[in-house]
Amino acid sequence: MKMRALIGVLLLLNLVQLAWQFDAFARWGWGPNVGREPERLQQQVRPDAIKFSVPPAAEASAASAPDSASPPTAPAASVAVDAAKEASSAEELAAARAARKRARAAAAAASAAAAESQ
Repeated sequence: MKMRALIGVLLLLNLVQLAWQFDAFARWGWGPNVGREPERLQQQVRPDAIKFSVPPAAEASAASAPDSASPPTAPAASVAVDAAKEASSAEELAAARAARKRARAAAAAASAAAAESQ
């Protein structure tokens, strides 16, 4: 009989924990921490200015081996990121974002073409 009581208590605790995870107690101020460290996102300084580049040795090996599985997309991405880095006004930033979007679309098209050719 003790084992049944223990299993019942554990089941009840599991149901309470499940309800807590789904914010059933949020109206009383008891709930999971939904915003996990949002202050870190606010501390980011120009996250669009990250520059991705391919080392020269990798570029040379990619040029000599056109059968490579990964298409050379880093130069287009770095151009778009450089444009975002230099943008100072909202209009220039919007244009840089559009350029980055076009670079991503071109990279996706290049990877699709590379996948079809193999």
